[in-house]
Amino acid sequence: MTGNYDRIARYYDALSRLAFGQVLVRTQRYLVAGIAPGAHVLIVGGGTGWVLEEIDRVHASGLHITFVDASTRMVARARKRYKGQNDVVFVAQPIENIDLTASYDVVMTPFFFDNFSDATSRDIFEQLDHALAKDGLWLHCDFVETKSFW
Repeated sequence: MTGNYDRIARYYDALSRLAFGQVLVRTQRYLVAGIAPGAHVLIVGGGTGWVLEEIDRVHASGLHITFVDASTRMVARARKRYKGQNDVVFVAQPIENIDLTASYDVVMTPFFFDNFSDATSRDIFEQLDHALAKDGLWLHCDFVETKSFW
């Protein structure tokens, strides 16, 4: 992974909103709407865990969520922050170090793949694709390169 967010975990949400306004938040809210009741969800690169609060707005209970982030401090913030009723397992490990034996109805990778080289992205993509159930849903958003600064 090109970067570990431990150093900025405390400030990440404020910095991302300063840099991007509500774009990242609105995008992830849109993705959350695609999660079906009772789903087994894998969130990779979950950050500070604010997205768990958004998921709770749609599904107050009944989901089984595996929340993965390479940053131990991000996961600690997410664990402390989450007060909901969904079943959440927090994992502070790089996804490429995890043996995903479960099958997930939903894989969610919000603004995640831009952290990796093309070769590493392909390897992680294959790993996650194998963990996605047949007819599962992959909810993905990421940055794209454009000709303008913004």
